[in-house]
Amino acid sequence: MDLGKKRMTASFSSEYCCRYDSCLTMKTGLAECAYMLGYSEEETELFGENSFLNMIVEESREEWHEELCRQIDKKGQAELIFQACRKDGRKMWIMNRGCLIKEEDGQEYIHGVLVDITWSKKQYDKEKEEEQALHEQLGKDSLTSIYNATTTRKLAEEYFEETGPDGRCALLIIDLDDFKKVNDQKGHMFGDAVLIQAAKVIRKLFRSNDIVGRIGGDEFLVLMKDVTDKEIVKKRCQQLNEILKTVFEEEQFSDIAPTCSIGVGFSPDHGDSYFTLFCCADQALYQAKEAGRQQYIFYEEENCGKARGKDAMQYEGYDMNLLRGYLE
Repeated sequence: MDLGKKRMTASFSSEYCCRYDSCLTMKTGLAECAYMLGYSEEETELFGENSFLNMIVEESREEWHEELCRQIDKKGQAELIFQACRKDGRKMWIMNRGCLIKEEDGQEYIHGVLVDITWSKKQYDKEKEEEQALHEQLGKDSLTSIYNATTTRKLAEEYFEETGPDGRCALLIIDLDDFKKVNDQKGHMFGDAVLIQAAKVIRKLFRSNDIVGRIGGDEFLVLMKDVTDKEIVKKRCQQLNEILKTVFEEEQFSDIAPTCSIGVGFSPDHGDSYFTLFCCADQALYQAKEAGRQQYIFYEEENCGKARGKDAMQYEGYDMNLLRGYLE
């Protein structure tokens, strides 16, 4: 079959046969493969001595060659994907399947087929992106678009597993003050607006790598990672209440100035697990509510105990592992 017919066949099938040696020099099929990349037969010399390798984008050549050799040495055949650059600058994805064959002259060559999979690769990447977006969406609270309770706990637990007892962080439980009155007096739609704006304020106030989620109706949780200075936490708590009061600037909403109460637990001072730190922050939050709201309280065992009398330790007397099981 002459070159013109080979090209015509290849253009319909998007498959190109080739044969190359251990130095990745094309012995047959170079003209057809060059045609796939938009080059003419006269331009095949541009690929140089290592013609097959030089089709691959430069930054991937070494890694691709190593993987090819590894697969050939292990099982005498290989299947790899690489990215090539067309003459016009566009990138394309190519699947290379080949096997090592010893020919009559005793020389070994890799006989392979190159398949243009650019469209398939783009579709695959698109589907993966959509799948990732769906996973992220499923992990978000539908109203506020920050993490939901399940994802918040999962991410926090993963953080504690990674850092272990050496982790330094602050866990904040934030509760909007008198939120029920907002719903009762203004209606649930306005209540939703308060929750959405509160979530925006909280998310913006803390760092992008901090974990921010809505864990209940009007309760939020923030895990400030890698924090050693408690003054930073104090500042964020103060700023949060200052900013919340101003989210509704219009005159008709002048009677609405949301505030919040915050309970804070620190690791490793108060525990080195999400569950333990959550319990401490929860007790500190209760004390903040009892003390008049619109404030923050750092957990201290003695003070939080006095705030609730004999029932101060909310989880005392329960099998913590059993309780944790009911949260799964």
